[in-house]
Amino acid sequence: MELAKFINPGRIEFVVSSKTYLSDTLVCVRLTSKSSIPPFVPSQYVSLEFEIEGIKTTRPYSITSSLAHIFSDNQYIEIIVRKSEAGFVSKYIYDELAVGETLFGSMPHGDTCYNPLRDSKNIVMIASGRGITTILSMARSIKDQLYDCNLTIVYTARTFEDYICYNELKEYNTYFLLTDEPHEGIKMGLIDKKFLESISNDDTTYFVFGSNELNQVVRKELLKINVEERRIRCSIDVNRDYTISKIERYYIKAIKGDEIIEIVAKNNETILESLEAAGISIRSICRRGKCGACVFKLIEGKVYSKQNDNRRSSEIEYHYYHACSTYPLSNLTIRIHHSIK
Repeated sequence: MELAKFINPGRIEFVVSSKTYLSDTLVCVRLTSKSSIPPFVPSQYVSLEFEIEGIKTTRPYSITSSLAHIFSDNQYIEIIVRKSEAGFVSKYIYDELAVGETLFGSMPHGDTCYNPLRDSKNIVMIASGRGITTILSMARSIKDQLYDCNLTIVYTARTFEDYICYNELKEYNTYFLLTDEPHEGIKMGLIDKKFLESISNDDTTYFVFGSNELNQVVRKELLKINVEERRIRCSIDVNRDYTISKIERYYIKAIKGDEIIEIVAKNNETILESLEAAGISIRSICRRGKCGACVFKLIEGKVYSKQNDNRRSSEIEYHYYHACSTYPLSNLTIRIHHSIK
């Protein structure tokens, strides 16, 4: 029982021990805990809870620090957050989150990560933009001699300014690519069959962290060089496949226990986002349609949810959906369950 609690302690009380500004949009946040921080596998993430201007919400952040810091006397994890003008949580973290402040969250989460029993010793990890934060913990853990494997990193970005931790990544076996604007010393171009052949061994496992477009391109090119599907592992965000031509507004009747709450929702926002904006908090972790923490039951109405949206067969049969990856297409009646404490 004690071991189970150590590995999966549930809700954790974190403390912000430091903030290091990496640029005018990037900040590294170090989190300690008043209890203990559970071990994780590099490329997993922590889900953090926030209450900002009366809105309760969660955000997943890749753990960027080495696993070694979990086994030290002064335990901590680190995350890197890029401030976006459209992201009210990232702006809060960058501008307002204070050292010494308490944050609640849970970890570890995520399964797109290296497993020495399944994956080959030679691994190639490919990232675009912020996807590199998912790779940093692996690179740092290997440097700390916690994993015996050969890591090659491919990091593609639109402009040089989009790179995160560029100087550190130069110390590893990293290939940098730019797609939009040239920069001295860095190759321009896309990831294609020829490039992948040049960096691969016969026995290699590939991980892709980035946009769904990047995942599709890399998978297609890897198949061209006869890489087996089981050697390709991609982190998928089902929300990025949804587009609309016109914003529509609908009414959602949310049943929560004995309470019935009516809210207005837009078809360009997930049901989770609409609930949170209305002050209704439900449990969520990944916010990418994968973990199922934010599941709700659709009683009446029409919604959009990608066909391959990670729901179990029983959820599909009984009309359960993941709120973080489902959009309203009409007025709805739904039943919601778990809340943020």
